[in-house]
Amino acid sequence: MLKLNHKKFFSFFIVLFILVTSSFLFNTNSVKTQSSPITNIERGFDYKIIQYANGTYVWMPMPFAVYNFANNSWCDYIFTETKDYIEARNAYITVRIYDGYAQFLDPNATEVRVYMEQWMVQQYQNNKWKDVIGTYSTLISKTVITNSSGIFITKTWSSWAGNLTVIYILKIGRPLKHTVIFTSTSISGKVRFIQSWSGVQANKMKYKKAIDQTWNETTNLSSATLSQSLYFQFEDNSGKL
Repeated sequence: MLKLNHKKFFSFFIVLFILVTSSFLFNTNSVKTQSSPITNIERGFDYKIIQYANGTYVWMPMPFAVYNFANNSWCDYIFTETKDYIEARNAYITVRIYDGYAQFLDPNATEVRVYMEQWMVQQYQNNKWKDVIGTYSTLISKTVITNSSGIFITKTWSSWAGNLTVIYILKIGRPLKHTVIFTSTSISGKVRFIQSWSGVQANKMKYKKAIDQTWNETTNLSSATLSQSLYFQFEDNSGKL
């Protein structure tokens, strides 16, 4: 029968534990040092090159970037605020947000694509829809948050019917997203949201109700084209957005 000397076994276990623990701590520190970049070496349209503390250069894919002509470099996004509007730019779009409406331009902010975007809330009464509040109403608050994810602009308007809040969400390398909230203070019943685009600089519109569907197409846009789809895009005759 095998007998173990408990004192020797205990001593061996302590030594082994110390060796394993020391090795683990050493490896952890080594990994931690390598995972701490010294600096960003280069940002491209869809990549970034960084240098680690041990001198290693690493290329990594990144979300699409927007070009900043002011300093000739690629950026995750560009944020500008003037006395008239707030401007947010990323690889997909430039959004200029005024007090009563928003304007959409190309990513380089050189071509207007939609001259005016407005949101309205309508109430169904007497067999027809009627506006009760919109982004043309009285602006009561504005907040802007910029962080490593993107730009988040929140505006709230007020009327006799309640408050309308629109959050413009422009994340890095992602299309513009809206979150729209209506808080009623004096009405009830059936209501709906309307997003109105005026001055669309396009000849045709593609649209679909689900992301996995094929595009439908409407040519020769009229002054009052109505779309009830969830996904859509505008193009000129050459297919340019």
